[in-house]
Amino acid sequence: MFGLVEVFPNAISSADIDKLISLAQHYKYEEATTTATQQYTTPYTERRTEVRGLPYYKSPVINQASTCIAKYLNGKSFPVTHIRNEIQLLRYSRRDERGDFFRKHTDQYDENQFRLVSTVVMLSASADYQGGDLILYNGKKEFYVPRDRGTVVCFPSTMYHEVTPVTDGVRYSMIIWSGRR
Repeated sequence: MFGLVEVFPNAISSADIDKLISLAQHYKYEEATTTATQQYTTPYTERRTEVRGLPYYKSPVINQASTCIAKYLNGKSFPVTHIRNEIQLLRYSRRDERGDFFRKHTDQYDENQFRLVSTVVMLSASADYQGGDLILYNGKKEFYVPRDRGTVVCFPSTMYHEVTPVTDGVRYSMIIWSGRR
């Protein structure tokens, strides 16, 4: 595949995704931030998206994604001991002339950071939005993550990645981080 990236196509059913999105209606969307402490709100130069936190035990989608994480970790040397308690549901849309996006970044901000493995679940059908590609980088090589609804991708949290601007429609995804306490 692409370095330490593993893709699990059709890992989550559409029915379970619909239940998750329905459950998420009980939680408030907020503007996303760019630090793990959630104390700095970006001025929309690095990131613009809406986020909802979800408790990890509330959905079969999270359980199924956890199975993918376990398969991903099998035989790899990540010292993962926990899945983070709060899961993020992200909504990228085109709220004005600029679509929502997340510039090239990593999910691990320092060596003491909890995040070792990032897992993204694609919750929208590819036809539901334009733009919004998740691109992973390995040096100068790019890998476009399949946009199919129910796809799960796992990769090291130190790997650079981005979400390109959404130019039409709405893109939902879920992010789960695994690491050590």
